[in-house]
Amino acid sequence: MFKSTVKRILSEMLLNYRRHKMARILSAEDKRIVKLHPEWKGLNAREKSFVLDKDIWQYIIFKNLRGSLEEGYVSDIIYTNEMLGVLFSFDFFTQGKITKLGANLFSNKAYFPVLLKYLPLPKTLVMNINSVFLDSDYEIITEDKALQIMNNYPQLVFKPATGTAHTSGVALVSKEYYKQTMHEYEKYARGGGNGYIIQEVLKQHESFSKYNSSSVNIVRITTLFWKGEVYVLGHMFRVGAPGSFCDLDITPEGNYARLIGLDSEGRLTGKFIEDVRYNLCDDCYGVPPSGVIPKFSEMKELAVKEHSRYPHCGIIGWDFTLDENENVTCIEFNSMYPGVFNMQCVCGPIFMQKSSRGVPLLYEILAERK
Repeated sequence: MFKSTVKRILSEMLLNYRRHKMARILSAEDKRIVKLHPEWKGLNAREKSFVLDKDIWQYIIFKNLRGSLEEGYVSDIIYTNEMLGVLFSFDFFTQGKITKLGANLFSNKAYFPVLLKYLPLPKTLVMNINSVFLDSDYEIITEDKALQIMNNYPQLVFKPATGTAHTSGVALVSKEYYKQTMHEYEKYARGGGNGYIIQEVLKQHESFSKYNSSSVNIVRITTLFWKGEVYVLGHMFRVGAPGSFCDLDITPEGNYARLIGLDSEGRLTGKFIEDVRYNLCDDCYGVPPSGVIPKFSEMKELAVKEHSRYPHCGIIGWDFTLDENENVTCIEFNSMYPGVFNMQCVCGPIFMQKSSRGVPLLYEILAERK
């Protein structure tokens, strides 16, 4: 009895330490953003009443990007420490080997064609899993066979199978560098990267490419699975900077991706927000926001239907685009820690939508905290 009590206390102390450490890291990043904008206004007494944690920095960002701070905004500190533990039935954040394995398998892009078999995905030509090459039918092949398949294409996309948050490690590679790049990614895989995948290059529809033709621009749709129902929390359009290949790359010239909210019909709303620096922009590198995203309702329907297959994942971020023939393609889904900060910057407090019981989702989720 004594040992179990001590173990529980030590476990709680460790959890609180981790939460405190995470809060400090997130708070430091928010302070950095606020310091970039000396013109920004602080919170008034009414707005301070809507702050859910000790740090006000992220709420100041919300206020100045949205014009005012209303009830229901959620900082990353609250989202990480208080909400994610409720929204997932298995814990991504412990270090237990079985749990970690399960989390990695579910977020491993090499298995997306199996997990997301009902979604239109980019064509994966070759996979490297645990240093073994497989073709698109999961048949084992040699490295030479893999190169033979790849050499039919002038350019291909290389992606680490896991750990690609903010498009980290994703690269557009020309044919003459295929073999060299495969060996570089193999070194990464041996360091715990769990392999990589190689996909066809997707050509985007004009409605997407007109904002920036070099990057794969996406519609992010965030869905919530809560008490047997799927809710669409928010949606935004994310455009890479000129010269970048991925929508969140930072170019050598110091240009950043731009974000803009979408209404329920897929119409671009408000102003573009510059990622990282969080300036408000009237356009996206010279192109003003206008019109409606084609096939937006289809994207939402796919996200909701697919999320209904995964009750253990409370919140998922889906990344969609349109190919040159205006066909919807799901680039990927984000089931491990899908961000909500940028979504709130462009859409407002996404968790204030009411559940079927008439209560804001935010308060139902917070009421389930352990």
